Amino acid sequence: MDALNRSLRFRDFSLIKRNLKLRTILLGCFLLMMCLIAPLMSAGGFLSDDDLSGMFFGIVIAAFLAAFLTNVEYDADKADEDAGWKRCRLAFPYSGTDHAAARYQIKTVIMFIYGGLLFLCSVVISVLCRFSFTGTAINCYLLFLCLLELSCIVRRSAGMLLHEHRQLKRILIIPASLLLLLWVPSLLRGLLQNEPALPDNTDPITYLAEHIGALYITLLTFVILCGLLYVGRKVTALEFDRRDS
Repeated sequence: MDALNRSLRFRDFSLIKRNLKLRTILLGCFLLMMCLIAPLMSAGGFLSDDDLSGMFFGIVIAAFLAAFLTNVEYDADKADEDAGWKRCRLAFPYSGTDHAAARYQIKTVIMFIYGGLLFLCSVVISVLCRFSFTGTAINCYLLFLCLLELSCIVRRSAGMLLHEHRQLKRILIIPASLLLLLWVPSLLRGLLQNEPALPDNTDPITYLAEHIGALYITLLTFVILCGLLYVGRKVTALEFDRRDS
């Protein structure tokens, strides 16, 4: 069983390693750019409210990019199809559970690596800006991972019903994009307009950054992510069994 798991991991990693290198380089360049911008914004030893807001949204974007680049499902599925999974299935027998376990082991390692890079970047920026962005970066990263894993579960579940992934992309991505465009600005506007409820002389972005980075949010989001990964692996195993049948 261990040999089979190693073989499946090696096969899946070989299929996506080129795209994975490009994703890692892209993320590294963006995080490096953030680290280079931070000392320029805090060159005078004082970070204004506008600079703080810009750095906060930069951290959120970096967390989204890191989480988004962990989503190797589309690349892995397409590469698996092009490589001919049915011939591989004939070469040595394996179940959808075995394949899903190998796929999610690779995915989890990628999550930890990209999360580690984001954490290091947030520590550097926090030291340079004299304001802690670490909690914000980690919690936003976990939140975006939850949303992406949920979308993966919905995609695979619906794919087993619709049997048409190209049509499914249009069904899911277009409404989701419209919802995101409408929901995010309205949420931010509501948070920023809530100034009367804030303590005196408190910047809304500072208040938001401190509360997003709370430890209880980290623990709650991590537990939710673990649950979604478990469900996602089960759904992926079912989808692989259906595909191979």
